[in-house]
Amino acid sequence: MLREALTSLEIERLCLAEFSRLCLRNRRYIALVAAMYGRAPRAPGRAQLMRATYCLARLLDDVLDGDRQVDGAPEAYVLRLMHDLENAASARRDGAIRLSRFVFTNLKSLAEGEEDPAADLRALIDLMLFDRTRARDRILLREEELLQHHHLTFASILNIALCIVDARIRARELTSLTRAQSILYTIRDLEEDLSRGLVNIPFEVLCESGHAEGMDLSYSALQKHPAVWRWIRQELAVGVQCAARADRFLVECSDRRAKVILGPLCRGLRGLARRLPKEFQGRLVAMP
Repeated sequence: MLREALTSLEIERLCLAEFSRLCLRNRRYIALVAAMYGRAPRAPGRAQLMRATYCLARLLDDVLDGDRQVDGAPEAYVLRLMHDLENAASARRDGAIRLSRFVFTNLKSLAEGEEDPAADLRALIDLMLFDRTRARDRILLREEELLQHHHLTFASILNIALCIVDARIRARELTSLTRAQSILYTIRDLEEDLSRGLVNIPFEVLCESGHAEGMDLSYSALQKHPAVWRWIRQELAVGVQCAARADRFLVECSDRRAKVILGPLCRGLRGLARRLPKEFQGRLVAMP
């Protein structure tokens, strides 16, 4: 019992350190942190696993995005971490490996039948690594490839979270939600992603702009092309519709545990669905 208590305290210390970094970087994370700690009194063990899983995924994503400096190449750091996680004899005892061991050990304990949240997390990390490769090599994907990649990313995240809270539903029943996330998060982060080389505009749209090969993929250059703005306009319309459908699903959903996860997500998407069209409207109306 004492060892478990000490482990819990150590994991909480690591989570608090990660959350502090996030909140200092962007105030929007404050609400997320408050929501995660608000659940702790009702299910402290699962709530801590949720926090630790989020912190681990966020840490690895920040490393691969270049927002977190590490020794060596970001890809090598993440691959080494995963290798050390599988190697029980590893001498590494830093915060990242302690956090990852706690997360994967506890996620494995939740596996049942076809449910395997630890495998979902490994799949998510592979998708993050692919995003790093996409950004580094300026890989362009077709629309269907982007749709599939984004769906797998958000479905993996949702399935892990829903499994942790012991909800009945899974991402396969939440296609409107994952589609809304794919669109609205992509449009929200378009400029930032392009600045680091990650192109989430379909290859077909870039071809329509006449610059598929060797084109300037900066946000300032792409925003001059009518085809890009038509794509943004169309995507926003679909994203708003999907967010509305996700809201309706939430109202009708009888799975209270699922609502712990879906409620904050739908509220955030609802806000983006209102805000993004207004932000882009002035530029969109001027385009053919």
